[in-house]
Amino acid sequence: MLLALVTAGVALGAPSAAGAGTADVTATIAAEPATPITVGETVRYLTTLVDHGPSTLNHIQLTLPLPAGMTVVSASTSVGACVTRSSEVDCSIGTLRAGESAQVSVIARTSQTGTFSVTAFWSGDNDQNDPHDFSATTSTTVSARTGDTVNGYVPPSGATLTTDPGTGATTGNPQVTTATVPATSDGTPASLAESNASGPGDACGPSATCFGQISTITIGQTFTPGNPLRFVFLLDKSEVPAGTKVGKIPMFHDGVLVPSCTGAGTASPDPCVVSRTKLKKSGDVQIVVLSSTNGRWRP
Repeated sequence: MLLALVTAGVALGAPSAAGAGTADVTATIAAEPATPITVGETVRYLTTLVDHGPSTLNHIQLTLPLPAGMTVVSASTSVGACVTRSSEVDCSIGTLRAGESAQVSVIARTSQTGTFSVTAFWSGDNDQNDPHDFSATTSTTVSARTGDTVNGYVPPSGATLTTDPGTGATTGNPQVTTATVPATSDGTPASLAESNASGPGDACGPSATCFGQISTITIGQTFTPGNPLRFVFLLDKSEVPAGTKVGKIPMFHDGVLVPSCTGAGTASPDPCVVSRTKLKKSGDVQIVVLSSTNGRWRP
């Protein structure tokens, strides 16, 4: 019997004599986000095994070890069960009949910079109990964290992303943006970045007076006003124009003025400003916003 694995055009696996019970099996693995992520953030590896038929694949196992610099956050499977350790996931899948597939999602947290290779090792045997091994490999680039860019994968339980490199808002990094993401069904890619504004009209309302950097937030799904994203913008006191009344600082979302919230914990209207506060200890200004969608923000 012949069992073939095709990943990116490469056939793998140990073949035996071909016959009517030949099974065509494909294994793949993908990393999300596919773009470089920031050290300290998470990445999801999604590996899939497909039995194209016509025979059955039995006693299927998956081993997915992580390289140094990554640790397991969680793992879930569409079929069977998984056991997680700090640096490895092992799953017992069982049997796949012709046309069936199994998919395993592994979320890992990064602690080092560099390019990391991750391989999913699948195994099983065919109807004649011939053992076969399959593998699929992908890579992830983890970049050093800066004050203005964070990319990552939000675990299903939800997570907080922040551009704060650990120093808070300073004159050298005058704006720190934090995004708290609600729980998702299986995790979602996220990107949070700040950039210097080219002029008052950039991400600001027509003829409006704006200051501060532009925060661009991209989340891989939308949420409901009753279960919104929560954004916190921390502005160094050096960034706030002299004579500005904190309670009247505007916030613009994609060039549209954001009104104040009318209900607690709800993006009503959507989006809306929860609060504008001058912090007593530092003199910095904190603005809290609720929104069901991502976009470009600027005070």
